[in-house]
Amino acid sequence: MQGGCSRNGVTSDYINGIDSLIGQATTVVVCLGEFSGLIGEGVSTASLTLPEEQLQLLEAVYATGRKTVVVLFNGRPLVLDRVLSHCDALLEAWYPGTMGGEAVAALLLGERNPSGKLVQTFPPYVGQVPIAYNARRTFARVNHSDLPTGPQFPFGYGLTYTSLHYDPPVVDRIEYVEGDTVRVSVRVHNTGLRPCREVVQLYLRDEVASVIPREKELRAFRVVPLEAGERRRVEFELPSDAFKLYDGRYRYVLEPGKFSLLTSPHSEALQGVDICFTR
Repeated sequence: MQGGCSRNGVTSDYINGIDSLIGQATTVVVCLGEFSGLIGEGVSTASLTLPEEQLQLLEAVYATGRKTVVVLFNGRPLVLDRVLSHCDALLEAWYPGTMGGEAVAALLLGERNPSGKLVQTFPPYVGQVPIAYNARRTFARVNHSDLPTGPQFPFGYGLTYTSLHYDPPVVDRIEYVEGDTVRVSVRVHNTGLRPCREVVQLYLRDEVASVIPREKELRAFRVVPLEAGERRRVEFELPSDAFKLYDGRYRYVLEPGKFSLLTSPHSEALQGVDICFTR
């Protein structure tokens, strides 16, 4: 696409002339995002959607029938329902630095394989905020009666140009005492045709606690290069301090009981193995 526009150039005339701007292109890259002045300390917005004129531009491009790729520049998780329904691919760029243009181009052209993972949860609806992967566990979770549950994109999520398979995690033994090191491993298989860098994540869930624990918490991660077709065993070592919590008297203690160790490519697709700490 040869006819870009300035930050404030998405007018009705520009949108109405999109066919002539696209020309004979078969794929269109649409760069959307928030103005940087809306991001920062003491700055907020009541909506988590992109500006209406940007959404109308995207819908006009998608209506032409061309393959539509969105590159998103933003500083907070956004509600992306209209974006996702009017594009064929989405690249989250956040606010990149001076080499951001070259990095985005290399990813779009396939010269590099995406390896980033989200460090925030994206909600499908603004009414779900606050939403997080490590919410406090309660006796009954309160959900909106008129909204589906779960995130649009969970914490730790990110796709690549290849495919991956995770085996269930294994541990060196089942029972531990304070002072022990817990060794966890998981075998990851690059089942696709492209090399990649995978961020293998290890989560912890305290199944029995004297205070209300988190649903799960990220405890470690490893960045692992994988050639096409390669299988690799990824190993983690957790000291017993990683299983401690602050009890009702604000003491940092390791309570005996059951824990689940969970591995996955992100915080929702989890496979686990159970261990226990004894006195």
